[in-house]
Amino acid sequence: MSVKTKQEEVVFHFVVPGNPVLREETALACLPNGATKKERWQNWVRLHALEKGPVKVLTEPITMDISFYLRRPRKGRKKESAPGRSPVLDELSRSVTEALRGMVYAGDDLIVEKRVRKQYGDPPRVEITIALAPRMDQSGSAGAVPVRHLASRH
Repeated sequence: MSVKTKQEEVVFHFVVPGNPVLREETALACLPNGATKKERWQNWVRLHALEKGPVKVLTEPITMDISFYLRRPRKGRKKESAPGRSPVLDELSRSVTEALRGMVYAGDDLIVEKRVRKQYGDPPRVEITIALAPRMDQSGSAGAVPVRHLASRH
């Protein structure tokens, strides 16, 4: 868990058990209920967010801290402490933000800082912390929230 600055107000923290699912398998993507494995995993994230999350959708700038603890592979790389191969960190992060967008926070333009990490851990899980971004004072000191229109550029 990372250390929060005094200026960040943690809105909530929750843990999603299990390994994330990032891609649909082409032939076997749909499960009997019609949902893909990825959709089921994202619904799992939403369920855990609802258990710990805010009552209304956040519309202020936020920071996200996402830690992925992945199952260690069965073969090889037993000495590695961090996964250097798949899944790609950006894809992991995107799967969480896709699940929470519109339900926990209004849109991706509100994310002004995102800290993401992956490592091996038992049990496999994802720890997610969302905090309100620190406000800028008149002097523009550290911890300032970037101008909104700059954060929304892609």
